[in-house]
Amino acid sequence: MRNDHRSGRSRTVDHSRTVVALIVLTSSLCSAACGQNNPTSPSLSSVQPFPSLGIAPRFTGSSVPNYEAAWSGAYRMTDCRASVFAQCTMAAKIPPPSPVRLFLSQVGVTLFGTIGVASSLVPNDFGYEIPIQGYVTVDGGIAASGSNTAANNLTTIDARFDRLDDEHFGGVFVREDRDTSVSHRLTLTMRFEVIVPLTRTR
Repeated sequence: MRNDHRSGRSRTVDHSRTVVALIVLTSSLCSAACGQNNPTSPSLSSVQPFPSLGIAPRFTGSSVPNYEAAWSGAYRMTDCRASVFAQCTMAAKIPPPSPVRLFLSQVGVTLFGTIGVASSLVPNDFGYEIPIQGYVTVDGGIAASGSNTAANNLTTIDARFDRLDDEHFGGVFVREDRDTSVSHRLTLTMRFEVIVPLTRTR
């Protein structure tokens, strides 16, 4: 985690980084705002998850595509559900496109690496990146998922990237946040789609 020791930052910059923190897969939940200190708060109920992206069949051909590389593209949020409504309101105010990137290693059909997302407001700030693991699908796409836990918050990512050609992917990914201090209730979920294809960069 990066620490910024600079002083004299404007309120505008501080507000932008607060919004970005929601999107770059860090835990931006305030325990008081989320009702964690009040067991009777309505916000303690879980939000409804999005339908599962499903299990894609694995690639079974003899010539496995090689996706070991760095990939970059851009996304937009298409839907949001949160126990604290302001989170979705803040996220909706961030104009697309926003950057997404993958770093993938590969052994056979198995893929592992990281996924990172930033905001169009601060496009070079990816915060920390979530480790993912997955595989090449039967149609040459990528199925991957991963998670990270920080400050009583479990963030998971589930992604399906569709092969457009050897160098480009489209697709969708879903983020879920669960409060590990209160029965793993689902507090936030966002659905995103790739609008600028993921492109092999190295």
